[in-house]
Amino acid sequence: MTTGFSIASLLNPPSSSSNSSSIPAEEEPFWKPLQTEVPPWEALPPDEVLRRFDDPTHVPPETREVVACYFDYYYSICPLFHPSSFLSRLVQGKVDGFLLDVMRARTARVLGRLAEGAHVLDALVERIHRQLLAGIEQPTVDYVQAVVLATTLSGGEFRFMSYNALAALASSMVCKLGWHTADLQPAAGDVASWHEWLALEGRRRVFWVVYQMDAYQALLSDRPMSIADDRVFTRLVRWHPSWDDVGRLQPLARQLTEDGRAPGTDEIVRTGAVSCAFHAMVTLATCYSQLNTLLWTIRRRARRPALQGAQPFDEQEDALHVEHSLMELAEFRRMHERFVQWRSALVPIDGLREAARPLEHFGQFGSLAHRQHMLRVRYFCLHCYNVPSMLLLHLANRPSFYGDAAQRDASFGGGSAFLGPPYADNSDLIRALLASSFSAAINDSLLATDVHPASWTICLEAIDAMHAFLDANADIPAARYDQVVQVALFLAITVLVRHVCTGRAQEQAHAERFGAAWSARAIGGLWRRLKELGHVGGAAGMEALLRKMHVDEVAEAAAALAGLAL
Repeated sequence: MTTGFSIASLLNPPSSSSNSSSIPAEEEPFWKPLQTEVPPWEALPPDEVLRRFDDPTHVPPETREVVACYFDYYYSICPLFHPSSFLSRLVQGKVDGFLLDVMRARTARVLGRLAEGAHVLDALVERIHRQLLAGIEQPTVDYVQAVVLATTLSGGEFRFMSYNALAALASSMVCKLGWHTADLQPAAGDVASWHEWLALEGRRRVFWVVYQMDAYQALLSDRPMSIADDRVFTRLVRWHPSWDDVGRLQPLARQLTEDGRAPGTDEIVRTGAVSCAFHAMVTLATCYSQLNTLLWTIRRRARRPALQGAQPFDEQEDALHVEHSLMELAEFRRMHERFVQWRSALVPIDGLREAARPLEHFGQFGSLAHRQHMLRVRYFCLHCYNVPSMLLLHLANRPSFYGDAAQRDASFGGGSAFLGPPYADNSDLIRALLASSFSAAINDSLLATDVHPASWTICLEAIDAMHAFLDANADIPAARYDQVVQVALFLAITVLVRHVCTGRAQEQAHAERFGAAWSARAIGGLWRRLKELGHVGGAAGMEALLRKMHVDEVAEAAAALAGLAL
């Protein structure tokens, strides 16, 4: 961009400090102090809002349960609403019923509303999709938020065609509304009231949620992002007490001044600053955007001689020259290092186990114990994100990805080839099922057997770390696993199946650390967790696909091999 205002500067504005507890006097705070003490509760005080929320004459019990579930389970992932303002609007009947319907569908699995069968949720989702067309020409803020939530709903139900379409709608909508350049507007740095600031901050949060969805789906679908990085001029949100606490009533002048800084790790844990986890999520999304570009560049350069003159926007670019491994490329090594640095910057959750308490009543939302609970769950999930990050990068380090197209390994039959008769060869079916969810390049990465040994070891190390991490935090129920953790489990199991079936687990290089015994334990542990997610997490499709790979039988075979080795 000609302005020099890059994604990196959005994530790390010069005036912020990750270690200090206040803004140095010589630095200009991002927010100008407001000359007002008016609380963010519209016309109702907090006690009255909570009283009405618990009153069935103002909020039906079913709606109250849905809203409480959303803020307990999904708010830290998708922080679209300012809690106190949303609640105030809800008890006054000012929240769009369509938005509440989407929230109802999003929380259905967690609330156990599917006792009559999955078709109940399917019917609700289909009705929501039809209603989406009704407000598309004159979108309100509630409507845009409903589109974003409907997109996450489709992703959570693994409706990938719907997810792609809705993600494209959400991306185009926030850009059409100018929310991707929210801080390019002249008034962005000169908010004069609480409501102006709240509206601006809300647009930022909606935009960055949409950016994440766009980045993830673009990478998995092998397509360019709908939101171009060099057209983004919206600051990443920072921690702010009123976004994490439903009853926060500090003087607004102090709140808005402090919003420009980022708390240090100790302060995040001590205060339960849930919004800081959102910062980490968006930072990773920018990494995925770069990974997507890197993988496409490698493939394009690898095919360069054959495509010379065939592209409409032909550029002068050298063909790819790789002798043994993509690790020879500086860009590949830098991408690996970015993921390592991202994970090392995550807040450790070891000290939160005793302090954190799940929500028992919505009046507890925003309490320190509940904020720390949400913080622990969110960073628990984020630590697991290292597996898809490392696997999507390093499983591309194979000749069938960057070499001649004829080198594509189509012979791997998964468990059927390893186990032999009478197990059916499901390799064609597996590829067809994968094609409904992921791009051809990603599908090949999930089946290929020619991954470079060094990258394969890195994948195993990431899986081993996640397996140990899940065991150490076994008290966190499967219902708290987010969609990316589900994908992490799925990707990890495909690697472990190949590790056993191709004989790598028996190789001398892996026998001691990643041998058959380790493989059997890892497959068993991760497979058990994925099956637990089948209903509450909507992961039944992943479970069915892995059964086609004969995961149970492969795990048993690995255990038998380990016994023979002993």
